Amino acid sequence: MIIFGISSKQQARPAGEFQCPVCGMRRTYAELRTSQRFTLFFIPVLPLGSSRSGRVICTACQSEFSAGAVGV
Repeated sequence: MIIFGISSKQQARPAGEFQCPVCGMRRTYAELRTSQRFTLFFIPVLPLGSSRSGRVICTACQSEFSAGAVGV
C-alpha cells in the first residue's frame, strides 16, 4: 500500500512597511504565501509551487489583514 497526497503550508515573507490599523504606527508587514508539496508516506517529497494568499500580517502585533484593505 502506497500512501500519497498533497500538503499545504502557509509562510510569512517580509515584504515592506505599512500603516497598521491596529498598532496605529508605521510597521513592517509580511506577505502570507501558501506552498504545496507532494507527500509520500506523509513526507514532503516534491514542491508543487506557491501562491500569494492576498493577506498580509503585521510583524509587531501579528494582526492579519487583506492586502487591498490596508493599501499594500
